[in-house]
Amino acid sequence: MLERFNLKKTILSLCITALLVVWLLSVIDIRDITRLFQALSLPALLIGIACYLAAYILRTFRFRVLLSDRTRFRDLFLVTSIHNLAVRILPNPLGEFVFLHQAKDRGVDYARSTAAVVMARVLDFLALALLCGVSLLVVSIARLGQGVFFVLLTLAIALAGIGAVYILASEKYRVLAWFARKLGKDTNASSLSQKIESLQKAFRGVSAGRIYWLAGILSLGVWLSMFASYYFFFLALGLPIAPLAVAVAGGVQVVANSIPNIAGFGVMEAGWAVGFAILGILSPALLGGALGVDLLTLLGTVALGLASLLIKYGREFFRRTPVWNP
Repeated sequence: MLERFNLKKTILSLCITALLVVWLLSVIDIRDITRLFQALSLPALLIGIACYLAAYILRTFRFRVLLSDRTRFRDLFLVTSIHNLAVRILPNPLGEFVFLHQAKDRGVDYARSTAAVVMARVLDFLALALLCGVSLLVVSIARLGQGVFFVLLTLAIALAGIGAVYILASEKYRVLAWFARKLGKDTNASSLSQKIESLQKAFRGVSAGRIYWLAGILSLGVWLSMFASYYFFFLALGLPIAPLAVAVAGGVQVVANSIPNIAGFGVMEAGWAVGFAILGILSPALLGGALGVDLLTLLGTVALGLASLLIKYGREFFRRTPVWNP
């Protein structure tokens, strides 16, 4: 059943990506993108890369907090980079399973890693709701109705996620345990019930006050760093945009990228287009710049992910390979 679901998800992702890429190529000229990269500003590009790396570092610290893990920062950074690569390349939510597998290799059980991933996504929505909502209200004060609608929609999604985590973690609302008991009393159901019990315990751990607030602050840092990298990448491409506008349009792009897709092609640009349209500044030049920014972030994700894979598995390969003595 899982294999059939993954196949359907992949086919859907391919279809959505293909349709949106066709749309994208119909509204921009690839030669304009080439000219943008030819005039690339190196100082702004380097600052953007530094901000992008800062987001990775903060993500690593956040997972360390959520997992309550003493794994070395370097090892968890490799796991985070591989996870980000999988999330960017694979159809949603297949990329998330890569983190569970990588964490398992570091001795973290599936219950704890699952709770950490879910809580990280909830905190991402909260950070986006705060940053994008405040930015939109500031830059679109003349169109307050649109601003309020966007803020309420984003907050509703975030609060729904928090409510789900609360229910999963609560002793009072033992929803998953009740569901497991309904499956029957055979050995498999008993095993599932034990796993669900472990998962609930893990949720209760990451929902603790100090962990929750520290992870929340780190999440704000992650998205401030990401929006800063978007701003400087646009600047490097010769397209100066107000930071608040980048936060609004970038937030819409992140939410849009949660729908099934492959590597974000087309979907991320559509998100940028909707964000720019909300602000009333959409243009072919900005849309072309958005594609350039997404290509830069894709290159960064691939470079860090592949380097982490080489370091992690290359080190294991050489550790297992016997030394030849003539």
